[in-house]
Amino acid sequence: MATSVEAALRELLNKGPFEGIRQCKLIFNIDEIQNYETVFKITCTPTKLEVYNSCVQIFYNSENIRRGLNPYEGAISANSDVKKCFMPVLKSHRHVSGGSAAASATASGYTTTDVLQILKTKIGLLFPPKEPISITDVARIGDIFISPFNIIRGGNAIYEKYGYRSEFIENVKRIVAEASIGQFFVHTYLKTTLFDFIRFTNERLGSHLLTDGLDPTTLLVDIMRQLSMEDEQAYYNYQLATSPEGTEIRPISDWLVHYIGKYRLWVLHQSQKGSSARELNDFMLVTIIGRPTAWMFTLDATSPEWLASDARMRFLDFREIGHSSSSSARRGRRTRRYRKRH
Repeated sequence: MATSVEAALRELLNKGPFEGIRQCKLIFNIDEIQNYETVFKITCTPTKLEVYNSCVQIFYNSENIRRGLNPYEGAISANSDVKKCFMPVLKSHRHVSGGSAAASATASGYTTTDVLQILKTKIGLLFPPKEPISITDVARIGDIFISPFNIIRGGNAIYEKYGYRSEFIENVKRIVAEASIGQFFVHTYLKTTLFDFIRFTNERLGSHLLTDGLDPTTLLVDIMRQLSMEDEQAYYNYQLATSPEGTEIRPISDWLVHYIGKYRLWVLHQSQKGSSARELNDFMLVTIIGRPTAWMFTLDATSPEWLASDARMRFLDFREIGHSSSSSARRGRRTRRYRKRH
């Protein structure tokens, strides 16, 4: 059940088109540990609704639907003393369970990504449109995309912990869990690039972690777990420096997930001869935004992961603090305030 604070924010977001930019202050708590205060701006036109500050942005564009695109767009980025998105400055926090249900469920603490993604999703769920919230996963450290790095090692995509799902990635994960070096598609499509990466890493480190003489039953995940994100970054830099101009370069984990997915589509095509190329491409749900493998995930708002994430954050206080009209630079002050009722 929505709190009075959430209801007040929903009411504002559902008012329909309005001129200018509204500024609002939100106070929220994470894991019953820390309160944060943030100010965000809201704009609303007949086709677009935007809620944003320098660290959290979520936009809805109804025109994208007729174009066959995801109507939701958004991003999260780290807070800092310069950005001042949150007071206090948002930082990861490690804590020991204090006995409450929320603390017990999150005994290891929270990360800045936890706070930003949960906040972005909670606000998105208050938007008037009823389409499921979808996100394009481009989270990375350096040049290495985090989700493919995790998936190829038997883990999960970064946003799955918040209740976001991808049928395509679920199928890739099932293949990865059983894939061995001796399997046809690994041997045919992956082995050359995979072993080039292994040889490069061994030469760079002066080690013998893996060799060409691997048992064909060796699992792909058992190989990849021995190779770090630093190894992948070094190999990516090496490829950029040595490959001919015009060569498509991508991090090794990203490349492996892409080709395992292509194999999965080939299997699907064989089993569904009547399927069109369009239907098969829709299954992949790939968004082209400067790289060919930006996977799309859709929120399952009834999933245990989202329900647990949602429970971690409480909206405590919300107020409008200003409204600038497009026809006037004068900023009015608002006095309406909504405080959480206990």
